[in-house]
Amino acid sequence: MYSTSDPVPLQQVRQTLAQFQSLLEEAPPETQKTLLQTVVKQVHMKDRRKVAGIEQELTRPSKSIFLSRPHPPN
Repeated sequence: MYSTSDPVPLQQVRQTLAQFQSLLEEAPPETQKTLLQTVVKQVHMKDRRKVAGIEQELTRPSKSIFLSRPHPPN
């Protein structure tokens, strides 16, 4: 399935992914679940124990969550 929305600029994707790990580590478990649900569209399973693939989606709400935070140090 292909998206019909406007493409997200590459720099915006890089900024978002750079902040995701630190944000996830700082968050309590229930917030971690919500954060993952904002970027993971669908998980494809090969069998009950193996992940075949993950579809991600950067929506407007997820962009605002990540891009409103200060950048982590490099």
